[in-house]
Amino acid sequence: MKANKHLLSAISKYVLKSIKLFNWIIIFFIAILIVLALLFNSVAVLIFTIYWLCLYVFGVLCSFIMHEYIHAYFLNKYNIKFKISYDLFRFSIIPQDKMTKKQMIITAISAPTIVCGVGLLMLTFNTLINVSLLKFVSVIFITHIISLLPFMGDGKTILKALIIK
Repeated sequence: MKANKHLLSAISKYVLKSIKLFNWIIIFFIAILIVLALLFNSVAVLIFTIYWLCLYVFGVLCSFIMHEYIHAYFLNKYNIKFKISYDLFRFSIIPQDKMTKKQMIITAISAPTIVCGVGLLMLTFNTLINVSLLKFVSVIFITHIISLLPFMGDGKTILKALIIK
């Protein structure tokens, strides 16, 4: 449990740094839309702003944070040290120790499938309440399954694990 707290703390620190990189874009976008709403006296523009901000925060940021945290959880479970790498458009967990084929495959498959599963659960729940924002957020979560394709990061890891001796 103590290791998980340390893991969450380390990831949180890097997530906050990467979110700070996006802050200027979000603030600029919101400022422009608020100015437009005031100029045109439009509540619809404000609602549009809030809707897309929620979609970004709950759909994009939460799904990617969950995806990378799941990778980090499994690496921590296997006692494999990792490095957290980030820049303006990417946030990644990079293993530093040697991994077995099984560990590589489980770690690579786990994140996209769990995030996709959460998206499917949200989509199922949305059939009861029918909220369009939840539908879009769940689709963003579901699209993480694409990262299992061979030309994506997790798919490359799986291919690498299957090819190495």
